[in-house]
Amino acid sequence: MASERTVLRIMGKALWDTRPTQTDLASRQLAVALGYPLGWRVVRNIETDLADDAKKIIVDRIHAGRPDTGCDMWFHHVAAMQASAAWVAGESTGFDQKGGHLLPRLALFKKGDKVQVWYAEEWWDAKVLRRKEDADSFRYQVQYGADNSKQSGVDEDLIQAREAKAAKPPSKTALEIGLGEEWEAVCTSGNRWKITGPGGELFKSKKAALEVYAKIASSEKEMADGDPPWRTTGNDLLGRRVRWSTDHAVSTRRSVTVEQNGTVKGYIGETDVDQAGEPGFVSDRTGKPARLFHIFFDDEPHHPYASYLVQSQDLEEYEVMYCVLPEETQQASAKKKARMR
Repeated sequence: MASERTVLRIMGKALWDTRPTQTDLASRQLAVALGYPLGWRVVRNIETDLADDAKKIIVDRIHAGRPDTGCDMWFHHVAAMQASAAWVAGESTGFDQKGGHLLPRLALFKKGDKVQVWYAEEWWDAKVLRRKEDADSFRYQVQYGADNSKQSGVDEDLIQAREAKAAKPPSKTALEIGLGEEWEAVCTSGNRWKITGPGGELFKSKKAALEVYAKIASSEKEMADGDPPWRTTGNDLLGRRVRWSTDHAVSTRRSVTVEQNGTVKGYIGETDVDQAGEPGFVSDRTGKPARLFHIFFDDEPHHPYASYLVQSQDLEEYEVMYCVLPEETQQASAKKKARMR
Protein backbone atom coordinates (compact mmCIF):
# COMPACT_ATOMS: atom_id res chain seq x y z
CA MET A 1 0.00 0.00 0.00
CA ALA A 2 2.87 2.36 0.83
CA SER A 3 4.51 1.67 -2.54
CA GLU A 4 1.21 2.41 -4.30
CA ARG A 5 0.94 5.78 -2.53
CA THR A 6 4.51 6.56 -3.55
CA VAL A 7 3.74 5.81 -7.20
CA LEU A 8 0.62 7.98 -7.05
CA ARG A 9 2.60 10.88 -5.57
CA ILE A 10 5.21 10.58 -8.32
CA MET A 11 2.57 10.46 -11.06
CA GLY A 12 0.65 13.36 -9.56
CA LYS A 13 3.76 15.49 -9.30
CA ALA A 14 4.74 14.72 -12.90
CA LEU A 15 1.23 15.52 -14.17
CA TRP A 16 0.96 18.94 -12.53
CA ASP A 17 4.57 20.05 -12.75
CA THR A 18 4.77 22.87 -15.34
CA ARG A 19 8.56 22.99 -15.29
CA PRO A 20 10.65 21.53 -18.15
CA THR A 21 11.58 17.85 -17.88
CA GLN A 22 15.29 17.78 -17.10
CA THR A 23 15.88 14.02 -17.16
CA ASP A 24 14.81 10.99 -19.16
CA LEU A 25 13.12 9.59 -16.03
CA ALA A 26 11.04 12.77 -15.68
CA SER A 27 9.87 12.55 -19.30
CA ARG A 28 8.91 8.89 -18.84
CA GLN A 29 7.00 9.66 -15.66
CA LEU A 30 5.13 12.48 -17.38
CA ALA A 31 4.22 10.18 -20.28
CA VAL A 32 2.78 7.55 -17.92
CA ALA A 33 0.94 10.21 -15.91
CA LEU A 34 -0.69 11.46 -19.12
CA GLY A 35 -1.80 7.93 -20.07
CA TYR A 36 0.74 6.97 -22.74
CA PRO A 37 2.20 3.45 -23.10
CA LEU A 38 5.20 2.44 -21.00
CA GLY A 39 8.42 3.44 -22.68
CA TRP A 40 7.02 6.59 -24.27
CA ARG A 41 8.44 9.99 -23.33
CA VAL A 42 6.89 13.42 -23.03
CA VAL A 43 9.63 16.05 -23.21
CA ARG A 44 8.30 19.33 -21.80
CA ASN A 45 9.87 22.72 -22.52
CA ILE A 46 8.97 26.33 -21.70
CA GLU A 47 9.24 28.51 -24.81
CA THR A 48 8.57 32.13 -25.71
CA ASP A 49 5.34 32.93 -27.53
CA LEU A 50 6.27 34.22 -31.00
CA ALA A 51 3.40 36.72 -30.86
CA ASP A 52 4.29 38.05 -27.43
CA ASP A 53 7.86 37.96 -26.14
CA ALA A 54 6.66 38.49 -22.59
CA LYS A 55 4.45 35.41 -22.70
CA LYS A 56 5.74 31.93 -21.96
CA ILE A 57 4.02 28.75 -23.20
CA ILE A 58 4.39 25.05 -22.38
CA VAL A 59 5.44 22.93 -25.36
CA ASP A 60 5.25 19.14 -25.12
CA ARG A 61 6.89 16.78 -27.57
CA ILE A 62 5.53 13.22 -27.35
CA HIS A 63 7.95 10.47 -28.38
CA ALA A 64 7.04 6.81 -29.00
CA GLY A 65 10.27 5.74 -27.32
CA ARG A 66 13.61 7.32 -26.57
CA PRO A 67 13.98 10.65 -28.39
CA ASP A 68 17.49 9.80 -29.66
CA THR A 69 16.33 6.66 -31.52
CA GLY A 70 14.47 8.47 -34.31
CA CYS A 71 11.10 7.15 -33.17
CA ASP A 72 7.86 8.91 -34.07
CA MET A 73 7.16 12.22 -32.39
CA TRP A 74 4.06 14.44 -32.04
CA PHE A 75 3.50 18.04 -31.02
CA HIS A 76 -0.23 17.49 -30.51
CA HIS A 77 -1.56 15.34 -27.66
CA VAL A 78 -4.78 14.40 -29.51
CA ALA A 79 -2.83 12.92 -32.43
CA ALA A 80 -0.44 11.15 -30.06
CA MET A 81 -3.34 9.69 -28.06
CA GLN A 82 -4.96 8.35 -31.23
CA ALA A 83 -1.72 6.58 -32.14
CA SER A 84 -1.25 5.25 -28.61
CA ALA A 85 -4.75 3.73 -28.68
CA ALA A 86 -3.56 1.40 -31.47
CA TRP A 87 -0.22 0.71 -29.82
CA VAL A 88 0.48 -3.01 -29.21
CA ALA A 89 2.83 -3.61 -26.30
CA GLY A 90 5.80 -5.74 -27.32
CA GLU A 91 5.07 -5.32 -31.04
CA SER A 92 4.87 -1.61 -31.77
CA THR A 93 8.26 -0.17 -30.85
CA GLY A 94 8.62 3.01 -32.87
CA PHE A 95 9.58 4.06 -36.37
CA ASP A 96 11.52 0.92 -37.28
CA GLN A 97 8.50 -1.36 -36.61
CA LYS A 98 5.60 0.78 -37.78
CA GLY A 99 5.08 2.41 -34.40
CA GLY A 100 3.44 5.78 -33.85
CA HIS A 101 2.50 7.42 -37.16
CA LEU A 102 3.44 4.27 -39.02
CA LEU A 103 1.20 1.87 -37.10
CA PRO A 104 -0.33 -0.51 -39.63
CA ARG A 105 -3.77 0.49 -40.89
CA LEU A 106 -6.51 -1.58 -39.29
CA ALA A 107 -9.36 -2.98 -41.38
CA LEU A 108 -12.84 -2.48 -39.98
CA PHE A 109 -14.27 -5.73 -41.37
CA LYS A 110 -13.14 -9.28 -42.04
CA LYS A 111 -14.32 -12.27 -44.07
CA GLY A 112 -17.67 -13.56 -42.85
CA ASP A 113 -18.78 -10.34 -41.14
CA LYS A 114 -22.45 -9.46 -41.53
CA VAL A 115 -22.61 -5.86 -42.71
CA GLN A 116 -24.71 -3.30 -44.54
CA VAL A 117 -23.57 -1.79 -47.85
CA TRP A 118 -24.64 1.61 -49.21
CA TYR A 119 -25.91 1.00 -52.73
CA ALA A 120 -28.46 2.87 -54.86
CA GLU A 121 -29.14 5.35 -52.05
CA GLU A 122 -30.05 2.59 -49.59
CA TRP A 123 -28.40 0.32 -47.02
CA TRP A 124 -28.52 -3.39 -47.98
CA ASP A 125 -27.77 -6.40 -45.78
CA ALA A 126 -24.69 -8.29 -47.00
CA LYS A 127 -21.84 -10.57 -45.96
CA VAL A 128 -18.13 -9.95 -46.50
CA LEU A 129 -16.60 -12.59 -48.80
CA ARG A 130 -13.12 -11.15 -49.32
CA ARG A 131 -10.94 -8.20 -48.30
CA LYS A 132 -8.19 -6.52 -50.33
CA GLU A 133 -5.83 -3.72 -49.29
CA ASP A 134 -4.77 -1.12 -51.85
CA ALA A 135 -2.57 1.95 -51.55
CA ASP A 136 -5.23 4.12 -49.96
CA SER A 137 -7.78 1.90 -48.24
CA PHE A 138 -9.39 -1.50 -47.94
CA ARG A 139 -11.86 -2.78 -50.52
CA TYR A 140 -14.23 -5.67 -50.13
CA GLN A 141 -16.16 -8.27 -52.08
CA VAL A 142 -19.63 -8.67 -50.59
CA GLN A 143 -22.65 -10.88 -51.18
CA TYR A 144 -26.10 -9.34 -50.76
CA GLY A 145 -28.70 -11.24 -48.78
CA ALA A 146 -31.67 -10.13 -50.86
CA ASP A 147 -30.69 -11.93 -54.08
CA ASN A 148 -27.28 -13.52 -53.29
CA SER A 149 -25.62 -11.27 -55.88
CA LYS A 150 -21.96 -10.35 -55.40
CA GLN A 151 -20.16 -7.03 -55.72
CA SER A 152 -16.39 -6.49 -55.72
CA GLY A 153 -14.28 -3.44 -55.00
CA VAL A 154 -16.62 -1.94 -52.41
CA ASP A 155 -14.85 0.85 -50.55
CA GLU A 156 -14.73 0.58 -46.76
CA ASP A 157 -16.45 3.97 -46.46
CA LEU A 158 -19.58 2.43 -48.02
CA ILE A 159 -19.84 -0.35 -45.44
CA GLN A 160 -21.15 -0.31 -41.90
CA ALA A 161 -21.57 -3.01 -39.28
CA ARG A 162 -24.99 -4.59 -39.24
CA GLU A 163 -26.69 -4.13 -35.92
CA ALA A 164 -27.18 -7.42 -34.11
CA LYS A 165 -30.83 -8.32 -33.88
CA ALA A 166 -32.13 -8.86 -30.39
CA ALA A 167 -32.64 -12.50 -29.56
CA LYS A 168 -36.25 -13.52 -29.94
CA PRO A 169 -37.88 -14.67 -26.68
CA PRO A 170 -38.15 -18.49 -26.60
CA SER A 171 -41.86 -18.22 -25.76
CA LYS A 172 -42.50 -16.16 -28.92
CA THR A 173 -40.58 -18.65 -31.04
CA ALA A 174 -42.68 -21.47 -29.58
CA LEU A 175 -45.90 -19.67 -30.59
CA GLU A 176 -44.58 -19.07 -34.10
CA ILE A 177 -43.92 -22.78 -34.71
CA GLY A 178 -47.35 -23.78 -33.41
CA LEU A 179 -46.82 -24.53 -29.72
CA GLY A 180 -48.62 -23.10 -26.70
CA GLU A 181 -47.87 -20.11 -24.48
CA GLU A 182 -46.22 -22.17 -21.74
CA TRP A 183 -43.72 -23.70 -24.17
CA GLU A 184 -40.25 -22.37 -24.99
CA ALA A 185 -38.31 -22.99 -28.22
CA VAL A 186 -34.84 -22.05 -29.44
CA CYS A 187 -33.47 -22.98 -32.87
CA THR A 188 -29.82 -23.81 -32.19
CA SER A 189 -28.83 -24.32 -35.84
CA GLY A 190 -30.52 -25.50 -39.02
CA ASN A 191 -33.14 -28.08 -38.04
CA ARG A 192 -31.80 -28.51 -34.53
CA TRP A 193 -34.04 -27.30 -31.73
CA LYS A 194 -34.13 -27.05 -27.98
CA ILE A 195 -37.77 -27.07 -26.94
CA THR A 196 -39.07 -27.17 -23.38
CA GLY A 197 -42.60 -28.23 -22.49
CA PRO A 198 -44.76 -26.80 -19.67
CA GLY A 199 -43.60 -29.52 -17.28
CA GLY A 200 -39.92 -29.12 -18.17
CA GLU A 201 -39.86 -31.89 -20.80
CA LEU A 202 -36.95 -31.41 -23.21
CA PHE A 203 -37.32 -32.00 -26.97
CA LYS A 204 -34.58 -31.78 -29.59
CA SER A 205 -36.87 -31.93 -32.61
CA LYS A 206 -39.77 -29.71 -33.60
CA LYS A 207 -41.75 -32.71 -34.88
CA ALA A 208 -41.62 -34.53 -31.54
CA ALA A 209 -42.63 -31.41 -29.62
CA LEU A 210 -45.56 -30.70 -31.95
CA GLU A 211 -46.81 -34.28 -31.62
CA VAL A 212 -46.83 -34.03 -27.83
CA TYR A 213 -48.43 -30.60 -27.97
CA ALA A 214 -51.20 -31.98 -30.21
CA LYS A 215 -51.89 -34.69 -27.63
CA ILE A 216 -52.01 -32.14 -24.83
CA ALA A 217 -54.30 -29.87 -26.84
CA SER A 218 -56.57 -32.82 -27.56
CA SER A 219 -56.71 -33.70 -23.89
CA GLU A 220 -57.46 -30.09 -22.92
CA LYS A 221 -60.26 -29.98 -25.50
CA GLU A 222 -61.76 -33.12 -23.99
CA MET A 223 -61.58 -31.49 -20.58
CA ALA A 224 -63.32 -28.35 -21.83
CA ASP A 225 -65.95 -30.28 -23.77
CA GLY A 226 -66.69 -32.72 -20.95
CA ASP A 227 -70.07 -32.97 -19.32
CA PRO A 228 -69.54 -31.48 -16.83
CA PRO A 229 -66.28 -29.77 -17.91
CA TRP A 230 -63.15 -30.47 -15.89
CA ARG A 231 -62.23 -27.81 -13.35
CA THR A 232 -58.66 -26.44 -13.64
CA THR A 233 -58.56 -24.33 -10.46
CA GLY A 234 -59.62 -24.67 -6.86
CA ASN A 235 -57.87 -27.85 -5.71
CA ASP A 236 -54.42 -28.36 -4.19
CA LEU A 237 -53.81 -31.51 -6.23
CA LEU A 238 -53.88 -29.62 -9.52
CA GLY A 239 -50.38 -29.50 -11.02
CA ARG A 240 -49.05 -32.23 -8.73
CA ARG A 241 -46.94 -34.99 -10.22
CA VAL A 242 -47.96 -38.64 -9.95
CA ARG A 243 -46.42 -42.03 -10.72
CA TRP A 244 -49.12 -44.46 -11.79
CA SER A 245 -48.49 -48.22 -12.02
CA THR A 246 -50.49 -50.79 -13.98
CA ASP A 247 -49.98 -54.51 -14.53
CA HIS A 248 -50.07 -55.99 -18.02
CA ALA A 249 -49.98 -59.64 -19.06
CA VAL A 250 -47.39 -60.19 -21.77
CA SER A 251 -47.96 -63.94 -21.92
CA THR A 252 -49.92 -66.64 -20.11
CA ARG A 253 -47.13 -66.96 -17.57
CA ARG A 254 -45.62 -63.49 -17.43
CA SER A 255 -46.84 -60.01 -16.57
CA VAL A 256 -45.06 -56.67 -16.25
CA THR A 257 -45.65 -53.61 -14.11
CA VAL A 258 -45.64 -50.42 -16.19
CA GLU A 259 -45.01 -47.11 -14.46
CA GLN A 260 -45.95 -43.75 -15.98
CA ASN A 261 -45.27 -40.25 -14.73
CA GLY A 262 -47.94 -37.62 -15.19
CA THR A 263 -49.53 -34.41 -13.97
CA VAL A 264 -52.93 -33.71 -12.45
CA LYS A 265 -54.60 -31.43 -14.99
CA GLY A 266 -58.25 -31.18 -13.88
CA TYR A 267 -60.99 -32.54 -11.65
CA ILE A 268 -64.74 -32.88 -11.26
CA GLY A 269 -66.17 -31.87 -7.88
CA GLU A 270 -68.57 -33.98 -5.88
CA THR A 271 -71.25 -31.33 -6.34
CA ASP A 272 -70.82 -30.98 -10.13
CA VAL A 273 -73.66 -32.19 -12.35
CA ASP A 274 -74.01 -32.81 -16.06
CA GLN A 275 -76.56 -31.23 -18.42
CA ALA A 276 -79.17 -33.74 -17.32
CA GLY A 277 -78.68 -32.80 -13.68
CA GLU A 278 -76.96 -36.06 -12.82
CA PRO A 279 -73.79 -36.17 -10.65
CA GLY A 280 -70.62 -35.60 -12.62
CA PHE A 281 -69.04 -38.71 -11.11
CA VAL A 282 -70.22 -41.45 -8.79
CA SER A 283 -67.59 -43.44 -6.90
CA ASP A 284 -67.43 -47.16 -7.66
CA ARG A 285 -66.21 -47.70 -4.12
CA THR A 286 -68.86 -45.76 -2.17
CA GLY A 287 -71.67 -45.40 -4.70
CA LYS A 288 -71.86 -41.67 -3.88
CA PRO A 289 -70.89 -38.52 -5.84
CA ALA A 290 -67.14 -37.96 -5.48
CA ARG A 291 -64.19 -36.11 -6.93
CA LEU A 292 -62.61 -37.46 -10.09
CA PHE A 293 -59.19 -36.30 -11.29
CA HIS A 294 -57.85 -36.22 -14.85
CA ILE A 295 -54.18 -37.24 -15.19
CA PHE A 296 -52.21 -36.45 -18.34
CA PHE A 297 -49.07 -38.58 -18.70
CA ASP A 298 -45.66 -37.55 -20.03
CA ASP A 299 -44.64 -38.50 -23.54
CA GLU A 300 -42.01 -41.26 -23.20
CA PRO A 301 -41.19 -42.66 -26.66
CA HIS A 302 -38.17 -44.58 -25.30
CA HIS A 303 -40.06 -46.25 -22.47
CA PRO A 304 -39.24 -50.02 -22.39
CA TYR A 305 -42.99 -50.77 -22.53
CA ALA A 306 -44.04 -47.92 -24.82
CA SER A 307 -46.80 -49.99 -26.43
CA TYR A 308 -48.60 -50.27 -23.06
CA LEU A 309 -48.55 -46.56 -22.25
CA VAL A 310 -51.74 -44.51 -22.11
CA GLN A 311 -52.10 -40.81 -22.77
CA SER A 312 -54.42 -40.01 -19.87
CA GLN A 313 -56.26 -41.62 -16.99
CA ASP A 314 -59.12 -40.61 -14.70
CA LEU A 315 -58.60 -41.47 -11.04
CA GLU A 316 -60.63 -41.11 -7.88
CA GLU A 317 -59.19 -38.90 -5.16
CA TYR A 318 -58.02 -41.81 -3.02
CA GLU A 319 -56.21 -43.29 -6.04
CA VAL A 320 -54.44 -39.99 -6.69
CA MET A 321 -53.39 -39.75 -3.05
CA TYR A 322 -51.93 -43.23 -3.36
CA CYS A 323 -49.67 -42.36 -6.31
CA VAL A 324 -48.98 -38.62 -5.90
CA LEU A 325 -45.30 -37.82 -5.49
CA PRO A 326 -44.06 -36.00 -2.36
CA GLU A 327 -43.55 -32.24 -2.74
CA GLU A 328 -39.78 -32.50 -2.21
CA THR A 329 -39.51 -35.11 -4.98
CA GLN A 330 -41.47 -32.87 -7.31
CA GLN A 331 -39.28 -29.85 -6.48
CA ALA A 332 -36.09 -31.83 -7.06
CA SER A 333 -37.43 -33.03 -10.40
CA ALA A 334 -38.30 -29.46 -11.40
CA LYS A 335 -34.79 -28.25 -10.51
CA LYS A 336 -33.25 -31.05 -12.55
CA LYS A 337 -35.36 -30.15 -15.57
CA ALA A 338 -34.48 -26.49 -15.16
CA ARG A 339 -30.78 -27.38 -15.32
CA MET A 340 -31.39 -29.31 -18.56
CA ARG A 341 -32.80 -26.22 -20.30
